[in-house]
Amino acid sequence: MLVFLAMDLFSRRTAGLLLHPTSLPGPHGAGDIGPEAHLFLEFLSAGRLGSWQMLPIGPPGRSSSPYDATSAFAGSPALVSLVSLCEDGLLRPDEIPPFDAGRGAAGRAAQGTARRSTGRTAPRRGSEAGGGAGRDDGERVDLRSVWAYRLPRLRLAFERAWASGRWRRRIEEFRDAEGHWAEDHALFAALKEVHRGKSWTLWNEGLRARKASALREARAAQSERIWFHLFLQLAFDLQWKELRKAARERDVLLIGDVPIYVALESADVWSHPRLFDLGKTQRPKTIAGVPPDYFNRNGQLWGNPTYLWERHAKEDFSWWVSRFERTLSLFDNVRLDHFIGFHRGWVVPASAKTARRGRWRPGPGHALFEALERKLGPTRLIAEDLGLVTPEVEQLRDDCGFPGMRLLQFAWDGKPTNPNLPHNLPRHCVLYTGTHDNKTMMEWFEQDSPDNERHKIRDIRNERRNALAYLDTNDDEFLWDLVRTAYSSVAETLVLPVQDVLGLGKDARMNRPGTSRDNWNWRMSEGALHPADARRLAEFAELYDRTPISLRSRKVRK
Repeated sequence: MLVFLAMDLFSRRTAGLLLHPTSLPGPHGAGDIGPEAHLFLEFLSAGRLGSWQMLPIGPPGRSSSPYDATSAFAGSPALVSLVSLCEDGLLRPDEIPPFDAGRGAAGRAAQGTARRSTGRTAPRRGSEAGGGAGRDDGERVDLRSVWAYRLPRLRLAFERAWASGRWRRRIEEFRDAEGHWAEDHALFAALKEVHRGKSWTLWNEGLRARKASALREARAAQSERIWFHLFLQLAFDLQWKELRKAARERDVLLIGDVPIYVALESADVWSHPRLFDLGKTQRPKTIAGVPPDYFNRNGQLWGNPTYLWERHAKEDFSWWVSRFERTLSLFDNVRLDHFIGFHRGWVVPASAKTARRGRWRPGPGHALFEALERKLGPTRLIAEDLGLVTPEVEQLRDDCGFPGMRLLQFAWDGKPTNPNLPHNLPRHCVLYTGTHDNKTMMEWFEQDSPDNERHKIRDIRNERRNALAYLDTNDDEFLWDLVRTAYSSVAETLVLPVQDVLGLGKDARMNRPGTSRDNWNWRMSEGALHPADARRLAEFAELYDRTPISLRSRKVRK
């Protein structure tokens, strides 16, 4: 039996917050990993919170979704802090004026949706916790407008870095150290620019098929663009190392997120087409999704190309080993998105209009995790085991020693055996109030219409009544009593979305699965997290033995 040994970094009760860096406040249109991220670490430390969980941090594609990245290895250039580049001497303060969200139609639209409107006031949080009417969500993130603002400033920073002998050496050293992924990523990003974003499956045959002569010509012709993208990755890497160092000084673990699938429009698929189910023209033969279920009668089409797992196995899962090695060089722990897919995945013909025509295809199972353990040593991962969980999936999770996930939002159907109820939780799990794919708890509490045709208004009322009875609370104190109950549970690890700490409603939701508009753009306003919130969370941490473990004497995985 395969057993991933639990590292002592995760051997005690802890609590943390879920917040993607783009949701941080700041002057340049979207959150990043600069000063505001360090201020957030200070809040975590004050609240005796031992972890910061993020969504994937790769470069987002056209959908702006962090789960649709153009690289499974690269960091998002949009997370590079312009303020930090000023501190490095590569930009001047007068060159980075505050981003104007009102410029352009997209910016005005984003600004117009910035204010919170939940239909009724949030639960009273007590005078010390900042009042009872909820707080401003801040502005929406319009990533395209933000990138249009940041790109010329990042290019200016690169020009100055390239003119500096010291910085040029640093870029070259980064290329030499990370070239196994960074060179392909930089070339792919450069060619995407040259082709004005056109899919790589439509490039000329030489580039599409990665013929050696075509790649040599492209590298020579796009040398400056390639070095620019390598610089962006170096800048990200340096700023990330500072963030992680600061996190460890505050006893905060960073938790990442690995999507099981990668985007077709990624350097990964372009560079390793043999590992994916593609046709002769490199277009997908099958795509990933999920079958019809309670929430969607047609299932979901995700559009990602599917893996040819037998080829991965023949190569001893070397691409996956490299992917995890890179991810674990950035994070202390990782959430495995769609863990079910490692047992079996729903595979749909690429021509299908819905996911109904799909079929189950076996995943790699134990073999992948055995390869990871052989190459990387014992690793503790979080299994996102929500959805169509079978006994075989649970067995794989337990054989690997991974904690699964439980959601309090799913606990209130009135069945005393519901596995998400606090009294039914296993110790070895990660408890959430909700995730980025769910309603905020206030949106759930305040909802007045069904989620789908099978969800009735009486179900909503019964669930709310069941939650209030279980928590022995009322409308005014629901949220903090829910948080207190979560802290008191036996679950080893607790993670709270920041929106649930702030008591925000539907306008603060991060993602609505199955929809393509108005997702991934929620942003916290400056000063939204109040010191009183930190004090209250710190009291819970002390009361329920969830204080952070000391990290300062421990080594970081290289």
